[in-house]
Amino acid sequence: MHRTLSAVSAISLLSLASSLLPSAHATAATILQTSGPPFISAGIGQGNGQQAGAIGFSTTNRLENVTFTVPLNYDTVGFPPHTIQSYLTNSIGPGTTTANLLAQNSVVITGGQHANFQVMSYPALNPGTYYLMLVDPDLNLVGWDSLYPPTTTTTAAPGVQLTASLAYAQASGSFPPAYPSNGDTREASIFPSVYKFDIEGNVIPEPATLVLLSCSLAAIFATTRANRSPRRSA
Repeated sequence: MHRTLSAVSAISLLSLASSLLPSAHATAATILQTSGPPFISAGIGQGNGQQAGAIGFSTTNRLENVTFTVPLNYDTVGFPPHTIQSYLTNSIGPGTTTANLLAQNSVVITGGQHANFQVMSYPALNPGTYYLMLVDPDLNLVGWDSLYPPTTTTTAAPGVQLTASLAYAQASGSFPPAYPSNGDTREASIFPSVYKFDIEGNVIPEPATLVLLSCSLAAIFATTRANRSPRRSA
């Protein structure tokens, strides 16, 4: 009986191990996503209080090959293209400096366009808290789609959660992720919406999880081997 239970336990743990260990052929999966019908298109330009939009998320696992996709809206047909700047940081708000900047990217959106844009990619994020900020440096004509509960659905990989969905206003001359909050908190009761986005990549369990799994496997195999060893007669 003990031998059977040990074998079953070992098989279960091996299956778990194979699901946790990174695969050479791993494909990108959802890390964090909000979905649902758009509620508004929140401006991210300088024409109205010099605004910017940002999301914050935390992870207890390592994330690899991370991509950030967001829906942007530029409804003014015939206007010149706008270059949207995106910033990935480990800090936000006053006190944030270029030392907190992990990556910066830009995408171009044309008048009349409403589409999903991959605004950022990053090779690997260790456990911690991160922020994605979008800003239109020219005019407040481009928006970032927002969602309104209860239609909002958040899908998260193990150990990942959305921590903030915020609007920021620029202090003259400041580095964009250092903008002070303008009080337009997307999760506040006066405006309970969140930005729409999709973060994809591979989730790699933290080392402590793998060590614990290895110890459990070793204990199971040791027990199985002991049960299979012939006993000496008295």
